[in-house]
Amino acid sequence: MSVEFNNLMVSDSANKLEVAELSELIEDRLYFMVLSNHKGPTTLQTFRDWKISLKDNDVFYLNVDDNLVYDGFYSDFGPLNIAMIYRYIGIVRDKFKVYKKIIHCAHIGDQKKRSNAAFLICAYLVIENNWTAYQTYNLLSQQYKYKYLPFRDASCLLQSEYSVSVEECVNALYKAKWYGFFDISDFDLDEYEKYETVQYGDINWIVPATLLAFSSPHSRDYIDKSGYQIHSPAYYYSYFKENNVKHVVRLNSKKTYDAKRTFVAVANIQHTDLVFTDGTPPSDSILKIFLRLCEQYIDDNCDVERTNNEKSESNEIFPNTTINSEVDTAKYVGAVAVHCKAGLGRTGCLVASYIVKHWSFTAVEAIAWTRICRPGSVIGVQQQWLIDKEEYLTTLGKQWREKRKNAVNKYKRFINGIYSAKRRTSNANAYEYVDPPPHLHISNEAQFTSSSSSGNSEICEDSEEYKQSRLSSVLKNKLKTNNHTLPDVQNDVYVPNLRQKRSASKIEDPKPKSTFSALKNIRRVTNASIGISMNSLVKKNNTTPTITITRSSLKASIKNTKPISVCKTSTKSTRTHASETATKVTEETKPSYALATVASSARVSKRLRNQNCITK
Repeated sequence: MSVEFNNLMVSDSANKLEVAELSELIEDRLYFMVLSNHKGPTTLQTFRDWKISLKDNDVFYLNVDDNLVYDGFYSDFGPLNIAMIYRYIGIVRDKFKVYKKIIHCAHIGDQKKRSNAAFLICAYLVIENNWTAYQTYNLLSQQYKYKYLPFRDASCLLQSEYSVSVEECVNALYKAKWYGFFDISDFDLDEYEKYETVQYGDINWIVPATLLAFSSPHSRDYIDKSGYQIHSPAYYYSYFKENNVKHVVRLNSKKTYDAKRTFVAVANIQHTDLVFTDGTPPSDSILKIFLRLCEQYIDDNCDVERTNNEKSESNEIFPNTTINSEVDTAKYVGAVAVHCKAGLGRTGCLVASYIVKHWSFTAVEAIAWTRICRPGSVIGVQQQWLIDKEEYLTTLGKQWREKRKNAVNKYKRFINGIYSAKRRTSNANAYEYVDPPPHLHISNEAQFTSSSSSGNSEICEDSEEYKQSRLSSVLKNKLKTNNHTLPDVQNDVYVPNLRQKRSASKIEDPKPKSTFSALKNIRRVTNASIGISMNSLVKKNNTTPTITITRSSLKASIKNTKPISVCKTSTKSTRTHASETATKVTEETKPSYALATVASSARVSKRLRNQNCITK
């Protein structure tokens, strides 16, 4: 498909497009371009003038909007998972072997795909070229006229109050790479894509050899009415044994399966129940128990000096733990597998809290990394809860590192990342301790405002000169001819406030007025001999999804939630207006996020397709 898109852009059919944004990321090699169908006050030049100014035919125009697609649960649209990042890097590598220049094209009419495209090209620079997150995103964002649409959570509410920006996703990816959470050169794509499906257990590693998330097993294997495979605990025995999983934490109902007769008796895997309501954050006691449990069963526990009171407390803090008669923590050192019903909300909430405590991730960056590994994680108010707990978790982590014998105030870096092929040849969880990544606490705004106060003006000036030198010659000439100045970096750069509740509704998501599909008719008129279906290049997303809430899936949740007002509609009107939403929510009767969580069967709504057929 990318080849067809390139053929279209090279032809005369694309000459009427306008260049709205342009960033030269690698000089004379890699560009990020945002196109528009109509000329506006912010457009730089026509696409025809851009092609003429290149004076080089060794160019490939890349668009992966329909090749690498996010499988949303409801209205969520990103970020793309680690497998998509892996595939994108492979595509760019292959194209650079043939072409000198690559221009990644996005369309301003689809803000969701534009955000994913920006995240992908930033991921390429961070992973393949070892750029810092600040260097990458700042160079990309300095030219945009429209802010990137933040990624929302996977709740079924039409308007989400909780979002993660593209910049925070890039920061999370950069830190994950720094701490060895993944290694793109040692990543088993087949294993990731196999086990993330419900058919093969719905399993995702979040932290290497440390934390694993999966959906809830049941007492027996069966296929439900929708055709989805439901697994019993016995299905997971072999995979857990192969990957040294020694403890399972259950966050949903104890009636799903008998832990004592399955994981403990048969697989010799310890089990703990920390049950709390779906769609809600955990209590302080559950958070404390989970953190202490992970620290006790993960193999860096032996490097920490602990007092006698802490030792006695650790033996009594797990009241719901089912273990064998021989209690020997050292014997059960290994990874911890966590699940709730779908393995998304409650599971992602606790897993992200552990990341915030033991690494230099902010709360939103930990959520972003969790979603990159397991899309849809952390839903609704759970995100705001984690933001509120960030300072508390950071303080706990600092106290934990101060007690470390060999590496005070340093962070663990793994030798083998998630889904590493090399990990199968080594039984030990190899790691080292390193300092946090550079520019860790410097935001885009602080980078340009701190020079006057700190006296380090040399760095700021060098940064400005570096950025201006990266601008393409075409863009420079356009700015000069139109008497424009370079954009104000402080005004253009989006700096999120991590201490306040985010609202995706503040940045409106306009309906795409025009996309690359507008070239379809032009293509047919000018050159009917080349039959390229533009419908598959960019899919329009103008329709509002219909929300259907069934009693069967919400029966247990409604008991503990406030009633919501529902507009009664007749059967006749429902049939004639099937696309309209059947529920109307007011501010006074806003439903709990317990009603907006994702069922476990939803994870396979779009993931059962064969991704190996993706055309590079």
